[in-house]
Amino acid sequence: MAKKQNPKAREVPDWKKEEVKKIRKLAETYPTIAIINLESLPTKQLQVIKKKLKDKIVTKITKKRFIKYAFEGSSQARLKNFVKHVTGTPGLLFSKLGAFELFKILKESRSSAPIKPGQIAPEDIWIPAGPTPFTPGPVISDFGKLGVKTSVEGGKIAVKSDTLVVKKDAKASFEAASILSRLGVEPMKIGINLTYVLENEEVYPAEVLDIDMNTYLANLRKAYMDAFTLSLELGIINSETVIHLIKKAFNEAKALSVSQNILTSETAKEIISKVESQAKALGELISK
Repeated sequence: MAKKQNPKAREVPDWKKEEVKKIRKLAETYPTIAIINLESLPTKQLQVIKKKLKDKIVTKITKKRFIKYAFEGSSQARLKNFVKHVTGTPGLLFSKLGAFELFKILKESRSSAPIKPGQIAPEDIWIPAGPTPFTPGPVISDFGKLGVKTSVEGGKIAVKSDTLVVKKDAKASFEAASILSRLGVEPMKIGINLTYVLENEEVYPAEVLDIDMNTYLANLRKAYMDAFTLSLELGIINSETVIHLIKKAFNEAKALSVSQNILTSETAKEIISKVESQAKALGELISK
């Protein structure tokens, strides 16, 4: 008996199938795939970054369910495992760059912007002490609501001392956002925010990738020098210490030979010089 077709079942449009195929092909081709958070990212800003980095990344903005279908239907286990990180309002970046290099490039491409009312402060935001462009008026009351002490100097409002107006992870009030914007304080960074990056088989959350390269390199150099110094002290021979240890052994052997007056081609000059100095000192002593 023929099976009845479900009248409610709808044929998936060809354009949706093609979209899923395109995502899957990109994901299976590129070694590095980044999930980006599109929330609060202005379209204009996204277009600027895409144009700036067009030689380094391929951007795919599509529906979340298409991304999930593409990953789940892939033959690659790494994509099947990565699908659990597709949350929120995601977009995709594809690149041949490594995860850390990609994060660094995107971080450096961010631009500063004023904080808006209700936005979460990424760090403590201060109004610095000093003169402001404001003339006395209602703005003094706005400063007062924020706990900022002011005075009038040369016909302008001046802030008496550095004042914290929005704490890290707190929402900016209307007054704080307004004053900060008018003062030109731009604590927000607008750009592409990665949430997770898949590089080959490894998954990296954004917080792991956000490192200070200068501090990292300084720590790496210090670790190298500490290991090198310890190896020299313990006489551990390797490709980095062998030349220094040979020089050290040679100098110590030479110093011992000179102290014991052992004549060799390497010590003759120093021993003769030492004997001449001793003879001169003895001669001066006898002449007295």
